[in-house]
Amino acid sequence: MPVFDFSGKGTGKAEEVCTYTTFISDAKEKSPEDPILVISNKEQQWKHHTNGLFTNQTKRTSFEFKEEGETYPADILKVDARFVNLIKWLGENRINVRLSGKNTEDGYAVYRIRETAFGGGTKLSAADGFLQYMIERLLSMTAVEEIEEDDDAEEEGDDMKITSLQSISDFMTCAGRTLPDNIRLWARRNLAVARSHEVSPEERRHAQLLANRIIELEGVPVLDPQKWFELARCKYDAPQEFDSVSLLKDNVASERCAIIRYQEIADFTNGKDFTTCDIAKHILAEEEEHEQDLQDYLTDIVRMKKSFLEK
Repeated sequence: MPVFDFSGKGTGKAEEVCTYTTFISDAKEKSPEDPILVISNKEQQWKHHTNGLFTNQTKRTSFEFKEEGETYPADILKVDARFVNLIKWLGENRINVRLSGKNTEDGYAVYRIRETAFGGGTKLSAADGFLQYMIERLLSMTAVEEIEEDDDAEEEGDDMKITSLQSISDFMTCAGRTLPDNIRLWARRNLAVARSHEVSPEERRHAQLLANRIIELEGVPVLDPQKWFELARCKYDAPQEFDSVSLLKDNVASERCAIIRYQEIADFTNGKDFTTCDIAKHILAEEEEHEQDLQDYLTDIVRMKKSFLEK
C-alpha cells in the first residue's frame, strides 16, 4: 500500500516516500512474534506500554510517542494488511492510544492498541469499547489482497431507507477490503443516505453515543426504520395542526417523552453501569435544554400576542 511522506522542505512538490510495507497474517491473536504493526526503534527503545498518537497518514506514516511531556516521532515499518485502514482512521481522527509492544531486531512490535481518555493520560476512554470491537472483528477476518478503489465515486441512496450511524461509518472505514463486496455496497449506500440533512447533527450525535455503547455491551443497534416505530418508547405522532404554537407544543411533548425515557435509563444504570449512566445523563441534560428552548419560544409568542392586543 503506497503511503507517502510529505515532509520535504520548500514550496515545491514533496517527494513521495512509502514508509512501511504490509504483510499477510491470518492470526486470530496478536503477539510480539506476530504483531499488528512494527514501529522503528532505531533512535531509542520504547517502553512496554507507551502512549501517543498515530499521525495523519497523508502527511507521514509514523507514530508520535508521548513521554514525560515530550513528543518523539518514529516511522511505521510494517503493518498487518488487515489493520491498514484502522491505523489510518486512528491517525486522521487524532485518537489518543496506548500501545503494548516489545523491542525486537525488526523494531517495536505492537500487539495491542487501547484508546485512552482525551489528553493522552493512562485512563482508558469510554470509547475504547468500539476500538476493541473493531480489532476483534479484524482479527476474525481473512487477509485479502488490496484492490485499488475510487474513493471519490459517488454513491446514491436508493430505496434502502436505513440511516447509517457514525459507528457504522467508522467500522466500514476500518474494515476496508476485509468485508465482502455485497456488505460494503450495502453500507456505502446507507452512508449516502446518512450524509443527508434529514437528521440534525445533535440527534445524530446522540444516536452515535448510544450505538457505540450498545456495541461495547456486545449488542446490535437497531437500524431498520420499521423496527424503530415498533420498539420506540416515544412514538411519533404526525401533527394535526400546523400553526407555530401547535407545532411547538407537539415538539415539547416529544422532548418530555425523551426526558422521561433517559431519566429512566439513568436511574436504572445508576451505581451499576457508570458509563451508560453518564451517557444517559449527558443526553438528558441536552434534551432538557431543548425543552426549555421550546418553552421559551411559546412564552415569547404569548408575550407578543399580549403586547399586540394591548396596543
